[in-house]
Amino acid sequence: MKKSDFYWDIKSVVDEAIADIKELESDKKKLESEMKSSKFQQSYIKKEMLPMIEGKNRAIEERKAAANKQIKALADSYLSELNEANELRGEDLTDDAKLLTAGVKLTGSELEKIFDRYGDNPTMQQIVHRYADEHDIKLNRVLTFKNAPLIEAVSCTPKICEAVIKWADDASVYSELMPQLDGFKE
Repeated sequence: MKKSDFYWDIKSVVDEAIADIKELESDKKKLESEMKSSKFQQSYIKKEMLPMIEGKNRAIEERKAAANKQIKALADSYLSELNEANELRGEDLTDDAKLLTAGVKLTGSELEKIFDRYGDNPTMQQIVHRYADEHDIKLNRVLTFKNAPLIEAVSCTPKICEAVIKWADDASVYSELMPQLDGFKE
């Protein structure tokens, strides 16, 4: 999935949820306003209007939960795809892997040079790190994944959207939080 597809899918879910919630809130406010106008008898209010208002409250909470569930599913799916890129793959092994398994004693600086050649190859980076660990060699390199920042951003997306949806009636929350997802547009 492309980042931009993820962004537009998420934005669509959030925008649709907010529109639905605002409509339900508006309906609820109309009922509350009618209830406060003393044109209805107490028995009608208790029997008919209060259950309708409670129904609107339930519908609002259910809509929020459904949107949050949908956003979490989108994020989980994209995270799964992103994490696949970090998995060990035999086809990513290079001739340098032979050095690490041939019984040759390598130094820390030699390992670092090998490590540095594989910035986009998590399989080789992990093999170098494991070799260093197994031979008690301090490696001054951190195992990184080129998509780590993206994975972190996608992981945060459900919480950001949950806050936006929770405060659906407050446009300032939307305008403050949703731009945090703009990096996915690219």
